Amino acid sequence: MKRRTIRKKAAIALALSISLLAAGCTGGTGGGGTGGDGKEKSEEMFTLTTKVKTVIEDEAFGDYARLIFPVDRSISDDLELADADELLPWYHNVNPDRTVEIVNDLKTRALAGEQIFYDIYTEEEKAQSPDKRNTGLFFFRGEPGARTAIVNAGGGFVYVAAVHDSFPHALELSRRGYNAFALIYRPGAQTACEDLARAIAFIHEHASELQIDVSGYSLWGGSAGARMAAWLGSYGTDYFGEKSYPAPGAVIMQYTGLSQVTGNEPPTYACVGTDDTIAYYENVESYIGQIKENGTEAEIEVFEGLQHGFGLGEKTAAEGWLDHAVSFWRKAVGMAGKDYENGILSIDEIREGTSNATVATPDDFPAEYGYGSGKISDWGRSDNLRKLPLPEGNETVLNTEPDTGKIQTLYLWEEGKAPARTKFTENMTGYFDDWDFRPYVTAIPVRDGVTPKGAVVLMAGGAYQIRGNYTDALPTAAALREHGYQTFIVDYRLRPYSQEEGALDVARAVRFIRKNAEAYGINPDAVAVMGFSAGGIQAGEFLMHYDEDVNGSALDASYVPDELDKLPARASAAGMIYSFYGRLSVGNMDTEWLSEGNLPPTFYIYGTKDPFYSQFERQYGVISGMGIKTARIVLDGWPHGFGADGGWVGDYADWLESIFNNL
Repeated sequence: MKRRTIRKKAAIALALSISLLAAGCTGGTGGGGTGGDGKEKSEEMFTLTTKVKTVIEDEAFGDYARLIFPVDRSISDDLELADADELLPWYHNVNPDRTVEIVNDLKTRALAGEQIFYDIYTEEEKAQSPDKRNTGLFFFRGEPGARTAIVNAGGGFVYVAAVHDSFPHALELSRRGYNAFALIYRPGAQTACEDLARAIAFIHEHASELQIDVSGYSLWGGSAGARMAAWLGSYGTDYFGEKSYPAPGAVIMQYTGLSQVTGNEPPTYACVGTDDTIAYYENVESYIGQIKENGTEAEIEVFEGLQHGFGLGEKTAAEGWLDHAVSFWRKAVGMAGKDYENGILSIDEIREGTSNATVATPDDFPAEYGYGSGKISDWGRSDNLRKLPLPEGNETVLNTEPDTGKIQTLYLWEEGKAPARTKFTENMTGYFDDWDFRPYVTAIPVRDGVTPKGAVVLMAGGAYQIRGNYTDALPTAAALREHGYQTFIVDYRLRPYSQEEGALDVARAVRFIRKNAEAYGINPDAVAVMGFSAGGIQAGEFLMHYDEDVNGSALDASYVPDELDKLPARASAAGMIYSFYGRLSVGNMDTEWLSEGNLPPTFYIYGTKDPFYSQFERQYGVISGMGIKTARIVLDGWPHGFGADGGWVGDYADWLESIFNNL
């Protein structure tokens, strides 16, 4: 029996600190032990009678501690946490117990070595504009790989009321599993929006290191912070000096009286009190009404008797609004039914398929890689028979360096060196490939400027008679690329070769990716293999018998291992797309046999009208019952062979990210 190496999960805080420092992003790590002057850090927690300045000067924190409270307000030496509301003009319902809870949470995490604060500007930028020193992101960590929110406190663009208007919200979001950032920005509408644009750029550029999912991120804000969220949602990051990043999946606004609607608003939730004399609730109702008239999802809650700046609204008519806002956000970006268990996304559902999110040929694909709309309704038999372009000359995974600036094709084996036991000669005709076919890999890199989340190796189906790359693998690779994955399509050996010989082609591609993980910008263990129909069976054969240290000599005694064979062919996740572990048309349900493969987490996707539906259902139950991490999406009424259509790719991408984040 082959044995897969067991790897322990590294400490999140340490990994984040190292990776972000390497990326040039610094901030107060707030680690435990001794302070910068060698003094032991006090573990004593704060109370209502603790002086605000005592918190700011606590050695558990770095210089960023001054940003916990309004840096633009004068703070008396005698001011206690119980009276911190004196720093927050225009705000009501400030809860001093919540203030103490916030600063104790920050201190506890800082003492534990967690990085709780991140600079968004470089030292050079801060030297040129010293006011940028008073900016940054406080991170309230949720589940690794979970969705992300940026919360912006108000303060009339005069100061930042984070301790009441963003920290509590971010803490509660993190307790619900979401990754939340509270932004400290420069007062002034223009500079505040520039800082929020930079914060959005920061989380996108460092999503992998931060172990967060930025797809469908949300922008939250109260008062002036709500205006910032709305403006960035409507105008975009490029309007405020950054390059263009995706718009938020939802904007969550509290008590602000915006009136102008651009028509570009994201789905928007708002709440306000009837006694607010700064943001009149009638104006907020009008704003939300206009957004709804434009056909965009919008919702408002108006709370009787509440004044401006009620924050979380604890013990008021607004208590619970945050959960309503979270539900709105989840619905807006399609998070309904998604939960995390020990950091891994849990999905097991039957749903109606949709083509709304199906990715058509990307605008930067060369013409020869055009596959059309990606929708099953638009395919013809000729699409199934198309072949991907061949490598140029004799470029192989052994003699050629990765080129991440373009789609690259490489032969998997040196000429005449592929391990085989089948003799395919030139007088053998009638096959999809010619007798001198050489297996190859097509590497499709992520878009420029995107931080890769990992790598996915794809095998198209076709009953070992053809490879339906233009209906299976290529559209899916394009869709996964949009989610931040480096993708690799393997043109493996078909009939008359055996399933075992094709598995060695898959192993070869995995070894190539792991060898060049640095060039592809990924963790070498963050590799998944997936396949469609026969391609999934091929992926399963690799995982069952030909991964880790197994090389071509296991099948072909004449094969001489080379440099690539020194690397283990390891995959950390699998995707069975209308497929199963087994052989052509026959899924294996034998737990003893399946256990020999020491299989990784596996995601199943299939339709109820598939002729193999009952086998998929049965094997899913067997695999789950063995304690292997599994996920499943069943498309109601869908047939065999839908490729990337049906609306499943985004869920699979999210699941993969949660797997990779927990390696």
